[in-house]
Amino acid sequence: MEKALHNRDLASGLPDPKKNGKKRPLGLPPWSDKLVGEVIRLLLEAYYEPQFSDRSHGFRPGRGCHTALREVAVAWTGTAWFIEGDISDCLDPSSHCSFADCRV
Repeated sequence: MEKALHNRDLASGLPDPKKNGKKRPLGLPPWSDKLVGEVIRLLLEAYYEPQFSDRSHGFRPGRGCHTALREVAVAWTGTAWFIEGDISDCLDPSSHCSFADCRV
């Protein structure tokens, strides 16, 4: 009986005692919350997915960084790689990381 009561307490979100005597809140969301969240995700995904660009790969079903890299490798064959960045702070003599310190 005591074990069943303990399991009920954990599922209800009542504090769980720790070894040092303190208590921590512990609980699982009810299945109805998970169901509502999944239904909302499906509805939003069905509405917005067709509107996204085909070049968008982040957080989309069946897409990610690997599909983005594959598309770059296929579409940009023969292209020299380029890196874009702002190095103006590295040219500042008062900077901790200055190219002025490098001797060629």
